[in-house]
Amino acid sequence: MPGWISEDIWTKLTEYWTSVEFKKKSELAKAARLSDKDGSLHTGGSISMGAHRRRLEKSLKRPATQDEVFEYTHMKKLKNGTKTTWIEPRADTTYENFMDLWIKAAGGVHKGRVYGLGSEFSSSRRSFGSGGSSSSRSSINQDEFELLNRRIAEIIELYAQERTVREEEAKRREEEDRRREEEMRQNDAAFARVTGDVESLKTQLNSLLASGAFSLPRSPSRSNKTKE
Repeated sequence: MPGWISEDIWTKLTEYWTSVEFKKKSELAKAARLSDKDGSLHTGGSISMGAHRRRLEKSLKRPATQDEVFEYTHMKKLKNGTKTTWIEPRADTTYENFMDLWIKAAGGVHKGRVYGLGSEFSSSRRSFGSGGSSSSRSSINQDEFELLNRRIAEIIELYAQERTVREEEAKRREEEDRRREEEMRQNDAAFARVTGDVESLKTQLNSLLASGAFSLPRSPSRSNKTKE
């Protein structure tokens, strides 16, 4: 009994849970949940999917794939563990859709094989893994897993190299832009100094002319040119 509930209330609840009325309501609710779109039938009982995965991997002596875990928890089995039929039609459809999506994502079938599913994907889909040994399948899956990891590492390395090149190119362009801006600033400053010097000389010259310190030479008149 939970510590947060009084004994008399707990007794009444227990009596209600064991009554025929409650059991009928419970069965109706269970059927309604299972008939709902989000309901799910499976053979896993109250054990979590994680626990089922660990059990399956212990039995296979290798990591289990998602489709194997789904088969393990959604197929009826004989006493000897042989899988027979799906627990419900939706399970079969879900499994087939999953495999179809995997094959499509892997780029289709190539030489009778699908990347990531090993050489037994066809028999696994139709006869639920009846062909071949688990050790050979494990070896194939492990090899493909390592190959996939290597390809991912290569892609990451290429991406990192391209990113480094792009960053260096961006830095080079920024440096060129800064250099050009500095050159333009220096040119503007030099032009401003020259302009200032010219204006200063003009001012000094105008002051000298205005003071009469010296007179400008006059050009010869037209009459003098005629006489000559």
